[in-house]
Amino acid sequence: DQIYLFDVQNEMLTLKHVLACGAIPRDLKIVDHYLFVTCTKDNCVEIYDLNTYEKVNVIALAQPITFHM
Repeated sequence: DQIYLFDVQNEMLTLKHVLACGAIPRDLKIVDHYLFVTCTKDNCVEIYDLNTYEKVNVIALAQPITFHM
């Protein structure tokens, strides 16, 4: 499973980076420069640093479904 990150400038989309992530990514949330991804089939939330595109942590969580907005 993958997440595609795009940049938007002057009404144009440009592919910025592709992240390999856990199975069945369902919801994404960005806080500061971190991307949080719920991976439903892998029962976890993965955290990525958007400055380096590196995975910085994985939190085990039974059947994560969504983030409260």
